[in-house]
Amino acid sequence: MSLADILTNKSPNYDTWKDVTITTIHVKNLDWTGLHTGPTGYTGSTGPTGSTGYTGSGGPQGIIGFTGDTGPTGDTGYTGSTGDTGPTGYTGDTGPTGFTGYTGYTGSTGPTGYTGSTGSTGPTGYTGFTGYTGYTGSTGPTGYTGFTGYTGYTGSTGPTGYTGFTGYTGYTGPTGPGDFIYYNSGGALTNNLYQLFGAEKGIEAQAQILIGKTLTISKLKVNLVAAPGVGATRTFTMRKNSVNQTLTVSITGVATTGSDLVNSFGVVSGDLISLQHTAAGGPTSSVGICNITYN
Repeated sequence: MSLADILTNKSPNYDTWKDVTITTIHVKNLDWTGLHTGPTGYTGSTGPTGSTGYTGSGGPQGIIGFTGDTGPTGDTGYTGSTGDTGPTGYTGDTGPTGFTGYTGYTGSTGPTGYTGSTGSTGPTGYTGFTGYTGYTGSTGPTGYTGFTGYTGYTGSTGPTGYTGFTGYTGYTGPTGPGDFIYYNSGGALTNNLYQLFGAEKGIEAQAQILIGKTLTISKLKVNLVAAPGVGATRTFTMRKNSVNQTLTVSITGVATTGSDLVNSFGVVSGDLISLQHTAAGGPTSSVGICNITYN
């Protein structure tokens, strides 16, 4: 029988040997077949870890046993009396304050970490519904209108004071320089047309001025933008009720201005006056600017 048979329980008398404690084995002519261990081979690399198997379902929880009764609490022993407090000892003098230690230098500030990206904004929540408007309460009754107080009596009218005397009428001052009526052809002068301010009319009634009171018309003055030219003449004549008056101005040749400061004529309320322009000798195109004085 070999030692391997003994150690692997292959002995014919296993029951006899199973309780025997082997303390010393003398190796002599012992069959070592199958027991000789050769040199340990190199350990192969570890194979890949297999996938984890499915975790089985948990078994049912067992029944929780009953909690036993709590035993009775023992009696609390008596607390002994507190002893007398001893006298407080004298406080010793305060020792001198030690010097303040030097402040250590401040270390350099570490770099600021990178700021993480801002997360996306979450969706806006739904707006809650607007609550119902409460009903308007009924209007209370209108209070009574108080009575109107009595109107007091009107006092008597006091006496009228004396009228003061009328002051003396001052003397009439000298006649002023008078006012003006202005004319402007508004464009190139045309023969035998009547002047307005900014235009000319071929029909005299469309250019007449109605007089409202007794006046004297005088001092006709004329300016031309361009002289009539050699051998040409422009004439401006005042008219009363469609009749030529002696107040007239003629401009000839290279002249551009003219005036009649001598002649005049009178008008009364209801008279019509007008200013007529005539041309002779083919004068150069020009705008006519005129005025008269009335007082």
